[in-house]
Amino acid sequence: MTDPAHDGGQSNGDESDDDIEPGTGVADSLYPLLFRGLEAVIGLGDGETFADDESKQALEDVYTDSVAPDERKAFEDALGTETNPDLVRSVLETVQSALEAKKATITLDHRTVLSLPTREACLYSVLTNPTRDTATGVEELVTDRVRAAIERGLEDALDSEYESAAAHFEAAREATVGMPTSDPDVDDAVVSRVLAAWAHFHRGESDRALERVAGALQYDEDAWSPRIIGVAANHPESQGFLEGRLGVRLCVRHTIEQPSGSTVDEAFGCVRTEDGTLGLDERRDSSLESDENAEDRQTPPLHGRDDVDWLNLENPSVLSEVTSDTIVRLRLQGNATGFPTVHGYYVGFGIADFEQGAVTDIIELVLSGPVTATVDERLELA
Repeated sequence: MTDPAHDGGQSNGDESDDDIEPGTGVADSLYPLLFRGLEAVIGLGDGETFADDESKQALEDVYTDSVAPDERKAFEDALGTETNPDLVRSVLETVQSALEAKKATITLDHRTVLSLPTREACLYSVLTNPTRDTATGVEELVTDRVRAAIERGLEDALDSEYESAAAHFEAAREATVGMPTSDPDVDDAVVSRVLAAWAHFHRGESDRALERVAGALQYDEDAWSPRIIGVAANHPESQGFLEGRLGVRLCVRHTIEQPSGSTVDEAFGCVRTEDGTLGLDERRDSSLESDENAEDRQTPPLHGRDDVDWLNLENPSVLSEVTSDTIVRLRLQGNATGFPTVHGYYVGFGIADFEQGAVTDIIELVLSGPVTATVDERLELA
């Protein structure tokens, strides 16, 4: 759960305004939520707008109880023909007032997908969270040409035996010398060089580590896993990375107006399918977009899944393990007069200071929202 001081972002809400009467008109942050919710209630919108049947029924009850029958008919005609925006806004204001009177709690569960190359996801996970499970993910990337050396090197690295680990990774690297960048087994070259850089860095050999980083980037200039080691080896406080005080991590940061009493929860979800991907394709709108008529965006269904492991984020809001498809979740909660407004959020690589609980020096952005290529949302009312 975030607050104005949360490293994940900032709140522009001013608690001194708590006693000020809200202005007329439906709040900008609620307009798209109520618009899409009422579309679904009258049968024009996405049937999966709501988190559950109870939430849909709750909004339908408020709508029918607070809006006169003739006005409901005119409103539904206006939605169907995309006309009379003044009437549409008037009805939304009426529904908002009714929700305020009922002291309803409104929740939006916004999810999007961070799609990463499988090799990069596996290397990131073993570099930032070296375990037998993350090591297995890397071992499955490579071919028999280097697998035995990679496996032995990872076993040694997991035991902090970096001298022997470096020797095994170098043997794997030597087996790929001269491999063309177009080779279908180019992962062998990149993986062996990234792991060799990792082992050399932990031995205090920053120059050799940077040589291997450069070698990996020669095979794939778009790879970001080598930069995890490169940033650490080049940093003036590189010792802090070795001691675990600093680290290059994926992080989520946001700019959200968060009224007093409202909440914002952030989480990452690792997809535990066989290949770490979702493999599905549907379309959704984003309720966080300012235009209620925003174009559809390509999206896999991200709710109601039993193959996702969720990690709630704390200060600093970083992730130490990812899968090829990783779900980013923002769960916004408030009421009819105090609901969070999302101005933007992003996921990127930054330097995490674990002692200070902060992320600084963003190195590379990999996702920005709330308008993303993949989004799936659910509205809850209670």
